[in-house]
Amino acid sequence: MIGLGRSTLVAVGMMLAMLTLTPRASANAGAEAAVRGYFEDMASRGLVTIADHMHPAEMVRFRDLFSPVFEMVTEDDDVFPELFGNRPKDEVVAMDAASFMRTLFGSLQAKIGSGLTFAQPEILGTVMEDETAHVLARVHVGMAEVGISQMQVISLRQDQGVWKMLLTGDITGMGEAIRNQIARQREAR
Repeated sequence: MIGLGRSTLVAVGMMLAMLTLTPRASANAGAEAAVRGYFEDMASRGLVTIADHMHPAEMVRFRDLFSPVFEMVTEDDDVFPELFGNRPKDEVVAMDAASFMRTLFGSLQAKIGSGLTFAQPEILGTVMEDETAHVLARVHVGMAEVGISQMQVISLRQDQGVWKMLLTGDITGMGEAIRNQIARQREAR
């Protein structure tokens, strides 16, 4: 059986929570409020709330990043149970983008447990670029007794008048990283 391991799941969860998401704004105040709301939800409900704050087009893009992983995973791999609970592969492949994201982050939250914490970000400013707002924030995330603070640019774009987050460039390599880990584990068998 091939598995991802707890440290990989924790790293993926933290990376997704901090690095993969970027919100958009119409006015600076609206975009900044969206970022604050995102972190309030993360603090109270955890990773599963990511989909509530993600732009719909970005959820589709996120799901599509996993397509190559779906193609290479077999029943001998533990990847699906680790990332999607006990759902069968065909059910996960058929999910709409929002359900896919909620299921993935809910499963990661269950594996990580309640030790992942999010503090209110310090909003340092917002820069508008056409229809995209880039909010600069000092973000604080913790796991057990370890805390991480780092500067993040969170990009947002409006969807039906509501500021929603965009994926960052860091997330685009996640599917490839999982594929590489599966390949290394197969070689080690």
